[in-house]
Amino acid sequence: MTNYQNNNLNSVVLSLRLPYKMEYKLNEEFDSTGLLVYANYSDGCSYLLSENDYTIVVPKEFYTTSGTHSVEIIYNLENCKTLMKVQVSKIKAVELKILQINNKPYFESSVLVANDLLVSAYFDDYSSMVLSPKDYYIKINDIKIRADSLNYVFSNSDTISGKKIEVIYLNLSTIFSLDVLKIAENNLDFKEFPETIFYSDENIYDMLLNNLKLVLEYNNAKRIDISKKDYSLNIINKSNNLGEVQIKYQGKDKLHHLNYNISIVEKNDYDFKKTYFGQSINKSRNYIKEKKYHVNIVSHNNGGKITKDHDGITYYYTILEPKTENFQIEAEIEVVSFVSNIHNGQESFGIMLRDKIGDFKDNSIVSSNIISFGVYSGSPYEELFIQLFSRSISYDNKEKLKILFKKKSIFNYEEKSKYRFYFKKDGDNYSVKALNLETNSDSGWISEYLPNLIDSSKKQYLGFYTAKEANIKVSKISLKTSKERHNLKKILVEDEKKIVKIENFTKTLTSKNIENIMLSANTKGIIEIYKDEKNHRIFLGSYNLFDNKILKKAVELAPGENHYFIIFKPSLEENILKYNPLFMYITIIFKEIYGDIFVSPVGKADNLGTIDSPLDIYSAIDLINKGNKIIMAGGNYNMYKPLKILNNNNVYVNNYKYLIAQELKNRPIINFNKEHEGLLISADFWHIKNIDITNSKDNSQGIIVEGNNNIIEGVKTYCNGDTGLQISCMNENSVFEEWPSNNLIYSCESFDNRDSSNSNADGFAAKLRVGNGNIFKHCISYNNIDDGFDLYTKIGMGAIGTVLIDNCIAYNNGKVSYDKVSEGDGNGFKMGGEEVAVRHVIKNSITFNNYNAGLTNNSNPSLDIINVLSYDNRGRNFILKTNKKSEANFNVKSIYSFRTFNNIISSISKIRLRHIFSKDIIDKIIYFLRKK
Repeated sequence: MTNYQNNNLNSVVLSLRLPYKMEYKLNEEFDSTGLLVYANYSDGCSYLLSENDYTIVVPKEFYTTSGTHSVEIIYNLENCKTLMKVQVSKIKAVELKILQINNKPYFESSVLVANDLLVSAYFDDYSSMVLSPKDYYIKINDIKIRADSLNYVFSNSDTISGKKIEVIYLNLSTIFSLDVLKIAENNLDFKEFPETIFYSDENIYDMLLNNLKLVLEYNNAKRIDISKKDYSLNIINKSNNLGEVQIKYQGKDKLHHLNYNISIVEKNDYDFKKTYFGQSINKSRNYIKEKKYHVNIVSHNNGGKITKDHDGITYYYTILEPKTENFQIEAEIEVVSFVSNIHNGQESFGIMLRDKIGDFKDNSIVSSNIISFGVYSGSPYEELFIQLFSRSISYDNKEKLKILFKKKSIFNYEEKSKYRFYFKKDGDNYSVKALNLETNSDSGWISEYLPNLIDSSKKQYLGFYTAKEANIKVSKISLKTSKERHNLKKILVEDEKKIVKIENFTKTLTSKNIENIMLSANTKGIIEIYKDEKNHRIFLGSYNLFDNKILKKAVELAPGENHYFIIFKPSLEENILKYNPLFMYITIIFKEIYGDIFVSPVGKADNLGTIDSPLDIYSAIDLINKGNKIIMAGGNYNMYKPLKILNNNNVYVNNYKYLIAQELKNRPIINFNKEHEGLLISADFWHIKNIDITNSKDNSQGIIVEGNNNIIEGVKTYCNGDTGLQISCMNENSVFEEWPSNNLIYSCESFDNRDSSNSNADGFAAKLRVGNGNIFKHCISYNNIDDGFDLYTKIGMGAIGTVLIDNCIAYNNGKVSYDKVSEGDGNGFKMGGEEVAVRHVIKNSITFNNYNAGLTNNSNPSLDIINVLSYDNRGRNFILKTNKKSEANFNVKSIYSFRTFNNIISSISKIRLRHIFSKDIIDKIIYFLRKK
């Protein structure tokens, strides 16, 4: 503890956080793990004592007699002590079992640790428990070690079949056997997958001798490099285009052989083609220029994208004929320009193999199985790396689209460098390597086994690509292909054992005397809940917990701090790394407060919540009761962390909680100072009115609405690091029924929102994972770097719920008011995405002077557009187009399009309609033109 000078006028009282273990069996050792001891002085000072500051005195009866025993905690520096009551059960252990032994082989020099074992004790009351390593001992070669200290290294003398090891718990013991093996040579293997395709005029022998990297693998999985002077190499022809490489190496124990097939092919001038296709491509953004010594592949100004679901790319490719089983492609890639650390995650360049391409210049959605080796991040939150990534497309038994996207970082990416990329396929094995030609640094070969991802019985497309913002020069391309599978073994990937995690969603500050303990784990198991009183622990109940499901259990609270102790025991049926119990302490503070709560920028957590004694905003969120208001004084609230209204703060059936301004003329400004995420609303039935949300950190929305039946009224969101206000469930594993529904965004304003990549921050959004019944009414969105309103949908997530936009205005989007940069999409109303049909409704609304389109369906084939005015947009005033002719279902009534000038696109801004054939769906379209 910190040196504290007691003036002898202060009294001191000890308080405890009880240790993990409070219940014992006879003869078990006392375990103080988790115990915290506090010295509380009468002058208000409180100190956490170190283990050297206090003494634990365990009574002798603790080891011999069942019942309740008092353990003394004595503060060494002061004349004070406290008692802790522990229970010793009279239940006796009757059997000891080894439930699991790590199935790895053991060798001389292998280490045995407690995590290799799972030991369970069974008792005479028919109960059982998995033992902690602190509970039992291991005896090896007459050496007894407590299991939590076990770190036994097997020696040469231990190398026998059936090595006996004893496990001891209390008065019980059991013996298990391990086979401890001598280390021996196993086989010859490749350190890196070798080249398997050669031209007939190449010196194959020398190439192999110079490039082959071999290892001698031992039975303990250790691998030793083999020098090329130590093995013999022979090549024999098996047919016209197939050879066999025969390698011999004389080991210490035996002669080792390694044989594999190679393809010997004639040179072929592969015809590389130029194309660009997919979402966001455009002839001014995407192009390829073939020069004498290189080809320039360009995507810029948001030209295309790589996403988990689909691609928009500039592609310089060749077609691999059906039954092409293997290829080796390599090339030098000079980075002329690429995004830096400020990126939105969709930029990329590299080599790509795919089984489908889009039509030339067609910006329809193209989703293909792909395997790509290139620079990519996948998220604005992740760094750019040279990665091997793949997309697999399938359908479940309900014909629902399933997309699996995997990526693996291979090598650091350095700006404007020059690389040589290597990409090899041998059956279902894929190997890649990157060489930085400027630093001469090398990633080494990295291999992945990806079975049945690309169907080699059909055409494949292989080539070089860029997406969104990349300019590369590709030169010295080498490509070899063959139709023979070689007999290289597949790369085995072990199933990863799950690391058990438990999450606490409990509300830790409340004004209710009954609150829910809310817990979740990533695996099945049993939760035990205990109440910790001053010096003893009370068992409250034991409950089943299922994967990622939240358990709710109500507890009754006393005023002040209420302490709970949680034990989670993972199911033995799960494939997890450690089966030992997990422990957690939860403290819930019950503060009695009633009625409306006043807060101010200088409010404090220990205030009363009155107008004269205001609370801080964080405490008020937790303490407000249903039907009551948090009344915010005007001024700037400097936030020191995100503001979260979580789903443990729900109200049910129209009995709202309110967060409102005290005075309309003096608005509260919730300011995150570009350092923190913004306001998260995961709860239901909240009404938030007349406040400002500003300056959330980069790539963080001002407000995220994840809950249901909320009203956001008169709120302004501005200068945030992403979208001003977004309705969306942020949990990627959620299902439609869990997505936010029936939220009303009413009379709100959103402006000057901008992310660092200048491509994501909209004014308002209801996108990606959104339920039914969400409404934007009387809202205004302007000067946001991306779109005014965005209802984007992704094919991999499926259709979102229908959104209504009524009496709203969008203008000047695509740029912010304080900067001339115009880099985002800049649409006024973006009404969908990726050709997913969702019947959104927009009516009685106006859009003008946006950087791109006034209103675009963004490939959504199903919309109601009623009484909408669009004028003077830099792009088209209206865009309605779809490639899904059979799903086209637009209901367009009374839309108005005009310009006050004629120098942007044409003298009349025509509405682009494609695949709309029924005359009755368009009731009234009026064009106006006024020339200055």
